[in-house]
Amino acid sequence: MEDVILDEELIEEEIEYKPIEIYYYERKTREYLGSDIAKTDPEETRRQGKFVPLLSAFSTLIQPPEFKENQIPVYHSHVEEQTITTQEPVYDEAGKITDYEEKNETVKVLIENWTIEKDLRKNFYIVDENLNVNGITIIGEIEGIIVPKELGDEIKKNPENYKIENNAVVKKSDEEIKKEKEQKERNRIAKLSLTAADVERALYKDKGIDFDDVINLVNEYNLNQSNSDSQTKSQPQTKSQSQSQSHSELVSESLSPELSTSQSHSELVSESLSSELSTSQSHSELVSESLSPELSTSQSHSELVSESLSSSVQNPIIDLKALKIELKANNFYRGNPYIEQIGTLLGYTSD
Repeated sequence: MEDVILDEELIEEEIEYKPIEIYYYERKTREYLGSDIAKTDPEETRRQGKFVPLLSAFSTLIQPPEFKENQIPVYHSHVEEQTITTQEPVYDEAGKITDYEEKNETVKVLIENWTIEKDLRKNFYIVDENLNVNGITIIGEIEGIIVPKELGDEIKKNPENYKIENNAVVKKSDEEIKKEKEQKERNRIAKLSLTAADVERALYKDKGIDFDDVINLVNEYNLNQSNSDSQTKSQPQTKSQSQSQSHSELVSESLSPELSTSQSHSELVSESLSSELSTSQSHSELVSESLSPELSTSQSHSELVSESLSSSVQNPIIDLKALKIELKANNFYRGNPYIEQIGTLLGYTSD
């Protein structure tokens, strides 16, 4: 017996071809992907004697329902056991049908259908309670705050301008944004404080000095301030002394010759003042020589003091005891008056 050669074209000629559309769905999500015209299943068509479409994996002949934007049909299938009743003929001895009897048979049936599910993946984001914006990856109902992608993109750029209110994302008012920015700036400034070790380490790296040198520097600064105040106050007194000296000379000329060889009272006062200034200057030099050797490679204390005095003669004398307390208490924050004074003394700016 010769083998039967199946020719698909011959089948299509002998059996009426009916174009049938098949519908594809995604393997995991089972969402609708699209459709195509089915090809002929040659083996089944030959066996059944009628056109049988060829179904590939993850496809069905069940047409999905129409759907709208932000929706997607999802394919469902399961197998059910069903009981079917058939009429079986009853034959007599002559082979004639004399009656029919019912016969029940249990068969397995594939149940297929589509459902319309919500699909927000294309046009929406999900936002959590911390205003983190994430893409949606699942089909169906989603728990969380859903926002359009346009709003989600704005939240990504400026999350500080939005808040969660009544389980929805709303934009803050201009007044709220302004107050929050001001509070953040206050918090930022409050966190600018440093430990004593941080400050002393930075001073040594930049200026070659430590806190002991700073104390000595403040001592010298206060001394110079005192001397500066003394010289300012002594200027009108010197003028008075000059007038007194002239008067004394006139009186001296009219007095006895013995007094002409003696030193006038005004000259003695002048020498006394000169001696005091000389002593103060020597003390300043001794303080400068007693400072740490590390300052030899940086700006000297006297230069720092001179620059500070020349920039602001009105600077008050620094409370040395209060400064020592601040250094121990780690109160190194922007706005501390003692620290700002020392910063100016060392040549730093408020910036």
